[in-house]
Amino acid sequence: MEHAGISPDREDKRRLLLCASDAGGVSNIAALCGPAKAKGFEIHTVTCRLLAPLFEDSNILLIENLAGGIERFIRDLRPEVIICGTTSYDSPDREAIFFARKNGVPCVAIIDEWYNHLLRFSNRRDAKAHLFPNAIAVPDEFARSEAIAEGIPQEILHATGSPSLARIAGLGEEWRELPPAVPGTLAGTKDATVITFLSETHSLDYGRSPGDAGPLGPFIGYTEQSVCRTILAVLDLLPGKFLFVYRPHPAESDFPDLTGPSKKIELRLAPDVPLHSLCYHSDLVLGMRSMAILEARLIGCRVASFQPGLCGPQVCTAVRLGLAPFLEDAFSLSEWIAESVAKKRRHEPPSPRPDFANSDAAEKILRLAA
Repeated sequence: MEHAGISPDREDKRRLLLCASDAGGVSNIAALCGPAKAKGFEIHTVTCRLLAPLFEDSNILLIENLAGGIERFIRDLRPEVIICGTTSYDSPDREAIFFARKNGVPCVAIIDEWYNHLLRFSNRRDAKAHLFPNAIAVPDEFARSEAIAEGIPQEILHATGSPSLARIAGLGEEWRELPPAVPGTLAGTKDATVITFLSETHSLDYGRSPGDAGPLGPFIGYTEQSVCRTILAVLDLLPGKFLFVYRPHPAESDFPDLTGPSKKIELRLAPDVPLHSLCYHSDLVLGMRSMAILEARLIGCRVASFQPGLCGPQVCTAVRLGLAPFLEDAFSLSEWIAESVAKKRRHEPPSPRPDFANSDAAEKILRLAA
């Protein structure tokens, strides 16, 4: 996708710059596009090549193609308002917020998680300083209270709901009437229990062993690869046949050796399969602390967070919201799988729809940008 051109002299529409560089931010920003167009905004989007396909619009500038950085692009575009995703590391999202505040451009930031709120606004030039946008949208009052506790000014925090999670909750409701097509990855699995594992980049983010650290902090007690191996070892001791589907994180490139411990376990790698239809047609969905665990629960899947050997706080959002069990060792995982397999599989999204997935979340965020 390439940028369709900049028309800074147009006065018939308000120019809205959307900027997001990781999966969580992009999911929310992409869900804003339709409602923003309906309000008459002229939309310009900055995102990375890997995630650009999540946008239906072609008016996209790829981060990889930015000449002179995002600040130069914003100066040329002259947007009336900026809406950004947020990340825990230096990113164009964060640079856009800094530029907006420095130049008096109204800016709204969307936080897509329930932790590490303050870290998302760190100043790379001064780790103790933070620069906030005019308004910050968080998923619900629980997230807002935690953001305030971390030190973000309460007057700029707004519990709007998540446009992305609202869209996914809607999918779950639709699929109860008309399920999505079965992904090709799951072909020929009639007699096997399908378990999808939602991987993350913990080894890169936190290191691979005790004493290690990564850009997001010290070793957390496990990696995506150690968790994968433990799940396979547990499955090997359980009766029945299993299909284990490894769904890598979009930024993951170092996949584990998917050699099954026995013939009763078939393993498949699914990097390009649509996430939600894959989860929907899985019997069980296992993750560590990924937001995708919560997303799978919203469409009615049977889910759990498995974090054996966890060091530090338990931050899996689905667990903290009471929507997924927390499994901390091989024994509890084995019990959960056995109990879940014994039950008749059914899809049942949470009812009523949670506040963080309210259907007017996008509208509330756009009102902050008005």
